[in-house]
Amino acid sequence: MDPDALLNGRLGRLMLYELAGPGTENWDAAELLRPVAAAAARWAFASDGPELDAVLKAGAESMRPLAEVVAAAPAAAWWRQPAAREYQRWLGCAHHPVLARGAAVTEAVRTAGRTGAWWSGPLGDTVWTSRGDIDLHGLPAVGLACAEDAFGKETFDVWALRADPEARVYEVHGPADWARLAGTYPLSVPASQEWQRWTGRDGPWIKPDWPAVAADWDGVHVSVGGYLTTAGIAVGDTLLAGWDADQTLWLRDVFTDVRQLTTWHGFPGPEAISE
Repeated sequence: MDPDALLNGRLGRLMLYELAGPGTENWDAAELLRPVAAAAARWAFASDGPELDAVLKAGAESMRPLAEVVAAAPAAAWWRQPAAREYQRWLGCAHHPVLARGAAVTEAVRTAGRTGAWWSGPLGDTVWTSRGDIDLHGLPAVGLACAEDAFGKETFDVWALRADPEARVYEVHGPADWARLAGTYPLSVPASQEWQRWTGRDGPWIKPDWPAVAADWDGVHVSVGGYLTTAGIAVGDTLLAGWDADQTLWLRDVFTDVRQLTTWHGFPGPEAISE
């Protein structure tokens, strides 16, 4: 990873802030993901978010040594990897109990509507996954740690999904990738007070037109690196918001194997990663 990209990213700076302090540079994957999860849980709906970010942005250079260590850390090597098609995990819960299959996956994208003043992705019954092959001290999915908009303590049915290796997955590893996606498939959206609050930009704004994206792509993956460097900052006239780290939105059913793996009960977020 590029240390400058971390320092230029709102979530990158907040992750470094969460990580700073006494500790070791010999992190494992779980230890280094925990500050990412803490940043995700803290930023979007925090009352002091923009003010804290202004402080961190002004002092970004003081965090450069830490950014350089994180960028070179073996435990962060997977942060810019493409979606792990063979190790995806879908989380079923009380408010989203059924995994859409077949044509229902594309139909969910088509009918998700254009609501949601905050979220860049489509809402409703769309299919979102994260990977499950990272050693997170027993946690079965990245999405149980990195959860911006968690509902509190819940019971999750964890499903293992294997995607076709030929599936067309658009990768977002940085701001330019997100800008290219939104610019290629633009959908004008109303001004958002939350987007304006975080960026200082009134608009107009665009988001990706998801049914149009689905004509060319089977999924869109935002890597951990893409999340840290892109989420919450105005990228031209678009914004990545309401999307978790290492989360893939599936636009059609390309799954060759689907099976329930386990059940997990607890609070999604940084505390879900055990010491």
